[in-house]
Amino acid sequence: MDKIAADMYPLNELREEFSHRIRTTGFTDSYPNIVVSFKLFSNIVPSIDNASQHFSEVIEKALSELSIYCTDGKHQLQEVDYMFFDDNRQCVIVLNNGNALTVLNADIPMEAESLDDIIVSTSALKDYYLNNQNDFPFLSAMASEIDNMGITHSEISQHTTTVAQKCITNDWIKDNIYHCIDELQQLLCHASFILKKRKQTKKRSIIPRQPIKY
Repeated sequence: MDKIAADMYPLNELREEFSHRIRTTGFTDSYPNIVVSFKLFSNIVPSIDNASQHFSEVIEKALSELSIYCTDGKHQLQEVDYMFFDDNRQCVIVLNNGNALTVLNADIPMEAESLDDIIVSTSALKDYYLNNQNDFPFLSAMASEIDNMGITHSEISQHTTTVAQKCITNDWIKDNIYHCIDELQQLLCHASFILKKRKQTKKRSIIPRQPIKY
């Protein structure tokens, strides 16, 4: 299987790119109230002693164990040597043992133009959390604190820096942030981020304006 050098992404580049994406994603739900935002944590932890290091360990676990579904089953990013896109624009990973495997998306080969077309999906994490919410009392309590401050879920994603500043001044969140990070680690012991193709937004068709008849 031929690789295209211009489209080759070594592991260090993949780690840098996907680490950034993990740190800027998350999931929320209104009923029940759920806020598991890696983006929000990334903005909170620099202001709390030693929390950044604790959170970095979570990010490392999420990154190394990022799931990649291929023609022979599931692999993790830590097994990958490099990734490239072949002549048919199909995404291919080459493992540390030299095996080249086509990456799947919804059980079919993943076709993409570049890494910009690929996301780190939280779908499996959210499914596990929804089915086992009682196992995450501190994350649930944090979601309640955020709700009690009158912060909406859209604000968490759109105005993260402002929301983080409010969270830092909340005594409960400040005192229990380590427990919340521990529960993120626990969540990642049961589910992982998944490499998927970004959903293409449909382009709105433009209807030609009809001339006005007088």
